[in-house]
This record gives sequence, C-alpha cells and structure tokens, in this order.
Amino acid sequence: MITEEQFAAIKRLIVSENCMIDRFEHYVSEIKEPQLKEDMQKLTAALKNQRSGLLTSLEDNNGN
Repeated sequence: MITEEQFAAIKRLIVSENCMIDRFEHYVSEIKEPQLKEDMQKLTAALKNQRSGLLTSLEDNNGN
C-alpha cells in the first residue's frame, strides 16, 4: 500500500499527463493528412485508456 503523500503525487502526475494529452489532441486536430491523423487519434485514445486504467488501479489498490 502506498502513503497518502505518494498517492497525491501520482494523481498530480496524472493531471499533468491530462494537460499533455489535451495539447496533443489539439495538435492532432490540425493535421491534414488523413492516415497520419487517424494514426495519431489512435495513439491519443491509447494514452487516454492507459491513464484511465492507471488511475482506476491506483484508487482500487489504495482503497480510495
């Protein structure tokens, strides 16, 4: 089990990752080439799924 301080630090990192994903999504929205745009959208979706799974796992394991 992790401490409350460690849990809070990890959540702050996830919030920071959210900001990076938002910026990446904005960049992807500007791409004109269809195949590249599709590939980047898939990458963004994978990042979101990974982040969501990490947060869920973290909360489940810490009992919050």
